[in-house]
Amino acid sequence: MNQVKFETTGTVTATFLNAGALAHTLKFTITADDIYAVKDLVRTSPEYDGGNGFHWPFTDDVATANNKDDLTIAFENVYDGTSKAAEDIDEDDSIPTHRIRPGVNVRVEYTPTTWSAKKSKDGAPAKFGSGCSLKLQAIVLLQEKFYFGSPRKRRRVQ
Repeated sequence: MNQVKFETTGTVTATFLNAGALAHTLKFTITADDIYAVKDLVRTSPEYDGGNGFHWPFTDDVATANNKDDLTIAFENVYDGTSKAAEDIDEDDSIPTHRIRPGVNVRVEYTPTTWSAKKSKDGAPAKFGSGCSLKLQAIVLLQEKFYFGSPRKRRRVQ
């Protein structure tokens, strides 16, 4: 199957994008329409078994996307899109991962991938069923969330 890249706009709920992470991971809100589009595509995959044990990368309206390509460095494909149109964003707009934090709005680019259940060597039933994951390709910051630390500081700034 050819890789199909999806783009979803949502709000970050959790991040693990620094060097040394077990996987560069982004959790973000996702619309029901985007979930249905991913599920429709995955259901055409030979790895999809249709059973209740199939693992989806969604919990309610939160998706989890991972990338394990080079965990010795922070996730590199992070861009500032706060003042540019999507088609104008390039490598010059690269930003550090610490700007992607819970509460900010982002556009996430990812590719759904599937896997089959692993058969046990001793003939026992598989420990893990088949499933789908979202391979994180890029993150574009769309809107910052400013946090000033304490209510007292917020009152002085306003």
